[in-house]
Amino acid sequence: APYTYAHSNGNNTYAATQLCAGLYSVVVKDANNESIELKYLISAPANKHENENLKDSTLIDTVKNSPKNECNLNYNAIDSVRIKDVKVNKKDTLGVTWVVYSGSDIFFISQVYCLGKGKGVYKLKLELYCDQGRSIGNYLSASENFYYSNEGNANSIPKINQANFVIYPNPFETNCNIKMEKADDYQVTIFDLSGKEVYFNNFKNSNFIQMDLSNLNKGVYIVKLNGNSNNTSFKISK
Repeated sequence: APYTYAHSNGNNTYAATQLCAGLYSVVVKDANNESIELKYLISAPANKHENENLKDSTLIDTVKNSPKNECNLNYNAIDSVRIKDVKVNKKDTLGVTWVVYSGSDIFFISQVYCLGKGKGVYKLKLELYCDQGRSIGNYLSASENFYYSNEGNANSIPKINQANFVIYPNPFETNCNIKMEKADDYQVTIFDLSGKEVYFNNFKNSNFIQMDLSNLNKGVYIVKLNGNSNNTSFKISK
């Protein structure tokens, strides 16, 4: 059946284009005059976070909820957004906890997603906004892929989502930061690709580490992060 579209900005086409950051809605009506209103969000490029895990897999669906009004965030200081945890509430229904890193703060956002196509790779989307003092910094869009096994568990969340830390910016120019969920004593060692140590420092009872790496040459480096409950390594680049 043919459909008609009425976007809140006055556009009447299937796909509205050249939209500024903001919260919009579209009313879709069929030939029987039955309609549904859907809300969608457009964020500024700086607040659009797309995690590209499983990027070589074939997506079977993109799943999102209506944009959530969330005014506790500082939208101008968001560094990274990732899925922290996924629980299967019942078959094909997932409870998802997103973690938002904003400066030295961490926020957890809960969402429930209903999957309609069974086993496969899904793109989950998170859309947040604040309706107080609207500006381009008051909108956030994030997405992440994961594989749902359709066997009562979500067992393929990438390890990066389970590390409970984020490093940013990466690539960096001068400073590089590491943000953890829990404070601990950490030792950070950085090596160049030849194995030479180029940075070392200890951080006591901290969940936020800022490293001045302005003296490093452009290239790729290996970071080793050692703590009482978190030992890992990863690459950064300048």
